[in-house]
Amino acid sequence: GIGPQAREAEALSPTTRSFLKAKVAQRIADVTGLHPGDVQDFILAWASSASDNHPISLAVQLAAAEMFGVEPPEFIKTAAAAAWQGAPQNQIDDARKIVRAVYADTQAWLKKHGIKKLYLARGMHLIGELSDDFRLKLSDEQVDKLYDMRMKQFDRSEAEALAKLGQPSEYTVEQYESKIKERYAEAHKDLRADILANPSHLIDVIHSDALGWLNDEWRDRQNAIEEKWRGRPEPKRAGERGTPKERKRWDAMRVEEKANDAKLRKGREEIDDWLNEMLQWDDEVSFQQNPLSSWSSDVRTASAFAERSGDESVAQSSVVMYSEVPAERIVSTPFTGFGCLTEYEILVAGGPAEVFARAVGRSALSGSQRDWLEAKKDFLGAEKYWMMQGKSKAEAAAFEAKYPH
Repeated sequence: GIGPQAREAEALSPTTRSFLKAKVAQRIADVTGLHPGDVQDFILAWASSASDNHPISLAVQLAAAEMFGVEPPEFIKTAAAAAWQGAPQNQIDDARKIVRAVYADTQAWLKKHGIKKLYLARGMHLIGELSDDFRLKLSDEQVDKLYDMRMKQFDRSEAEALAKLGQPSEYTVEQYESKIKERYAEAHKDLRADILANPSHLIDVIHSDALGWLNDEWRDRQNAIEEKWRGRPEPKRAGERGTPKERKRWDAMRVEEKANDAKLRKGREEIDDWLNEMLQWDDEVSFQQNPLSSWSSDVRTASAFAERSGDESVAQSSVVMYSEVPAERIVSTPFTGFGCLTEYEILVAGGPAEVFARAVGRSALSGSQRDWLEAKKDFLGAEKYWMMQGKSKAEAAAFEAKYPH
């Protein structure tokens, strides 16, 4: 696989890697007749902007679309039209020459190394409106449980509000209660759609309802403990002045308080586990790629691209997709043209694809969520997994024998 060679080259100094990339550019220049400096400009432009608004990168995308019969997305067409105002035609022609030369060299390189397919991963951080394939996968039971938690917190809040209000001026207690329950019935109907469109709202529901309810229960128990000891001789801490009986009472009260705190912690942990379970999903999905799409042969690199700190108030999801890509769809590797060596970047001929995806409906991930997102052997199988970790079949077999799973 490509992993061991990439890791060996990654260990080289940045200066050495730049020298090797220059040699790649020279090889492409020899084939295309272009100046090596011009070829390097194309490679560097891709590294800084694969499909944003750089005219060279957009030229590469459209050249790939033309070569592989892929319809470019509208945002690339629009960006290209804006970026190419006054751009010389030879820049577009150069892109066609370079993409053809890189693809031919890549195919020869893969054949030389006996590579017929690659197991690749792509990490993405989704913001804004999510397509159906990338929405949270909530079951009816999970939505019902969320609603029950919301109603539990509502019932408590309502009781407290009614106790304070007494007889509301505008409504009777019964009318007030009925209107609030009607509002929550509507919320139950809209709860799934709201969370699917905005995964961060699931976190809001958990924090405002479930955790609020847990905190309220803790406060009730704490008040009961304090009430139990009120009016009795003040408990004394060990080491303070007071009788042994008073110090013993202090110890007894602290035991109750610590038990109350432990119950709150356990409840929070259970809620967090359940929240993570709802935020996580995996499935086969349809993914529309750019004409030239960046993937990685290293799953940890892909996972890093999936995670990004940001505003949790908008719909966000960290996604890693996995695909078995046949050699003929591999357009470039870091050794043959475009592609960042330290990111184990592999460029794939794009278009629609059915891929396996794992997602977490938030942007900042915990360690366990990162491990889960990386899919590891439960998706890839042992042989594929170790190939993505840069190990040969022999090394993988030895490791599996030593540490069986």
